[in-house]
Amino acid sequence: MIGEDAKTESGWREIPIHSEIKQFVARLVSESTDGFLLSGLDGTKNKYGKRGNAVGRRFLRLRDQFYNHQYVLHSFRKTLASQMQAAGVHEAHAAQIIGHEIDTITYGLYATDIGFPAKVAAMEKCSYLVGPQS
Repeated sequence: MIGEDAKTESGWREIPIHSEIKQFVARLVSESTDGFLLSGLDGTKNKYGKRGNAVGRRFLRLRDQFYNHQYVLHSFRKTLASQMQAAGVHEAHAAQIIGHEIDTITYGLYATDIGFPAKVAAMEKCSYLVGPQS
């Protein structure tokens, strides 16, 4: 579902879905009963009508069950940033995908968006497959 609000301007951006999880995301979309990727959280909205707290609580329950408190929601962003750095993705490109502001005059003030195809190429340099790969 398209959100009605974002905390910051960078919240309004296109983020490519990595090819390794496209089928999973497509399944979540097709099975959604309320237009959200993580469906079924309507009964858990806070007094402002936001679902974020419920998503966070669900994440924490799963984390505690499998990982003993060692991750937080921003661990996903940290992992992606680390993967992009190791793959040699230009920092300005990674920042546009992750949603960080670029503080330099050249890229932060004057440069435009790198475009969706370049974001896809940067995202595809990362891999989340676990175990031996052929």
